[in-house]
Amino acid sequence: MDMIGRIRRLHSRKNNSEREISRITGLSRNTVAKWLHGEVDGPPKYRRGEQPNKLTVFHEALKLSLKADARRPKHERRTAKALYAEIKLAGYDGGYTRVTDFIRAWRQGEGQGAAVNAFIPLAFELGDAYQFDWSEEGLVVGGSRILKEQLTDPAYFAQMSALLDEIIRLRRERAIEYEAYLARMAQLAQQVVAGKAADTPAQLRTAGQLALYNNLRARLRAAEPAASYGPNGPAADTAELALRLDAAIKQQRPDGWRGVVARELMVKNAMFGVLGDVDAVNALFPVVFAQAEY
Repeated sequence: MDMIGRIRRLHSRKNNSEREISRITGLSRNTVAKWLHGEVDGPPKYRRGEQPNKLTVFHEALKLSLKADARRPKHERRTAKALYAEIKLAGYDGGYTRVTDFIRAWRQGEGQGAAVNAFIPLAFELGDAYQFDWSEEGLVVGGSRILKEQLTDPAYFAQMSALLDEIIRLRRERAIEYEAYLARMAQLAQQVVAGKAADTPAQLRTAGQLALYNNLRARLRAAEPAASYGPNGPAADTAELALRLDAAIKQQRPDGWRGVVARELMVKNAMFGVLGDVDAVNALFPVVFAQAEY
């Protein structure tokens, strides 16, 4: 600020021109003109641009973890050391201080609005609010109630739903007798309860293996002929592929991987090692996530 004040005094009190001030101070005429006529908040400072470092590739993972923790009670939030340990498992080999600096900057900036307490009114005008009662509905066939979580094996339940629609359509069109209709419904109910179709390979024993097999088979049927999963290409045995995928996930999954981005990436990496296809990994990951055995 001393130099700025000197330049302005030379100009206003001694009536020196910009050329003369530049000669006296040794500064360029552009700098003199800028400080005379522009708005100056302070002396110029060198501003270094942000450079990528070892932590840069983990910024998004840390932000997701911090946003998730911001909505949790304080005693359930992860410490900086816990987050540091998670990204180390994912391959980070930098220092701990850089992680704490990033967390501190996020909480003082973007994190200020991450956890906002919502105002929930308790009184409403007529027609302003509605109440819904949620429930799970099942299918009752032959006295047996069928209720399954479709998210655990969406491909299988889509197949069962299609069979159910076909049976109902045939009955409506009088294409089958009532006794045959009941028999087919009973057979369908048995398949849903068992969690597998009649042509399911016998070596698939667990719910996770069945879910992987059903969804892999659905993808292979829908894929183009050039699609490939694993080293044997589209002609590979789907059951064998499901078993290898099952073994890879169980062997490489870390404890408590659900909801932790770095650990979920380890599970996806295990899946990619078998499937070799990013789209297939992303499509099957929700199925793996929903299976309790993983």
